[in-house]
Amino acid sequence: MKPSLGLVVKPPTKRGVREALKIIRTLRPEALFLNLPKSLEDSVSELSQGMSYEEFLEEVSENSRLPEPRGAWIAEHEPILRELPNLGDVKVHCYGDDLIFRERAETAVRITLLTFRDAVRDKVSVREWIKILRREASLDEVAVERESEHVAELGQGYERILCISGFEAKELRKRLQNLYETWIKYLGQPYHFQPLDILRRIMEREMEVDEETVEQLIREHIKFIRKYVYYMPLLDAAEKWASEKLYWILKPWQRDA
Repeated sequence: MKPSLGLVVKPPTKRGVREALKIIRTLRPEALFLNLPKSLEDSVSELSQGMSYEEFLEEVSENSRLPEPRGAWIAEHEPILRELPNLGDVKVHCYGDDLIFRERAETAVRITLLTFRDAVRDKVSVREWIKILRREASLDEVAVERESEHVAELGQGYERILCISGFEAKELRKRLQNLYETWIKYLGQPYHFQPLDILRRIMEREMEVDEETVEQLIREHIKFIRKYVYYMPLLDAAEKWASEKLYWILKPWQRDA
């Protein structure tokens, strides 16, 4: 029988993080793979063995090749990282490709600058958005290939692996299912994609994208930044966005979860 590899899709919300922690504690995998850059693995391993989170942040700040501000790139993972020392005998690996991560980070900075420029000008630079998002999509394709190879290499010898992933999990599974009995679990559901993510998915499916659609979604993206991200951390902003968009689905206790 093949070893088991579970892909847990964690959206960038607090509820997604809480559910990820619950499934990690429940399943107690032999190996936990985090979608963080490989260059952080030694520091993450020390953290899992008892290093304080504050010491971990200091080490990351001093030694890692993460772009500045370094803490911002791991903030989404903080609750899971803080829990690592309490997970017992679980081997922790980071499977993100370092070069691709840096290029994604640079792309994220360009997207931020373009967002603010278009917000100030009240004019959407449609062609620039298409170009930068196409570039981002090409990076994602390379990342899935490299990261699946890394998981396959480091996963040898384990019988139960849990892999924390984003929405690329489906593509990772395609590349790993010959080696493992794979399964996917989507957390934090229902989840409402933010406008820029909706545009990304449209562009993944279609070779040509209508410029009017691009402009409409970028304007919605700017509204999301102005109304939510300006005033709260990203995890809170994503949570509030989803609860307001899905108010007709979410139960009352989920809306503020």
